[in-house]
Amino acid sequence: MAETAAPDTKGKPKGSGAGTILMAFGANLLVAAAKSVAAGLTCSESMTAEAAHSWADTGNQIFLMIADKRSKRKRDAAHPLGYGREAYVWSMFAAFGLFTAGGGVC
Repeated sequence: MAETAAPDTKGKPKGSGAGTILMAFGANLLVAAAKSVAAGLTCSESMTAEAAHSWADTGNQIFLMIADKRSKRKRDAAHPLGYGREAYVWSMFAAFGLFTAGGGVC
């Protein structure tokens, strides 16, 4: 007999999931915009680098939002153990994106 009950989430840490990712995205977006304005006003190369870093962090949050959403899909015949491991793949894309954006600025 197949198990149809949802997995127990009592062990899940508080504050994890989509809400935290959305809050981080919003904060990173505001910080990136502020640093970009400061870089434009001061013509500072270090502030430009900081702005680029913050924009990379903002893009990173998009990959993490995708990872969170896709990994929570219900299991099906093609994926009897579910889609939980897909979070690791999208997190890897996020890491590669950060390294690529960082390398592109240098």
